[in-house]
Amino acid sequence: MPATFVLSAVTSDDVATVRLSGEVDLTAVPLLQSWLARALAAHQPPRVDVDLTGLRSIDSFALSALMGADRYARDTGGWMTVTGVDAPVRALLAARGLDRVLDLRPSGVLLFPC
Repeated sequence: MPATFVLSAVTSDDVATVRLSGEVDLTAVPLLQSWLARALAAHQPPRVDVDLTGLRSIDSFALSALMGADRYARDTGGWMTVTGVDAPVRALLAARGLDRVLDLRPSGVLLFPC
């Protein structure tokens, strides 16, 4: 049975935000990649916030999509932050070493890198 997830996006003058909640797995990856690509293209250089508030689980395929978006943002002179990271999600990311790669922020904290 596919996981249940909610994906939404909003773009402002400052940042493109993609919100994920629920359970994100392989079945959600094509849609997630499409939304991340749109967010990355919204500003040049890219300025993206991925909000994980309400995320219950995320598999390695979806994490790879996040890593690819982060790499693209950095390679093109932009940035990507991951906000709404609660303790269980932070532990999941730390177990995979992604807390040392992704710019993780608690809910409601979005600092614009220089």
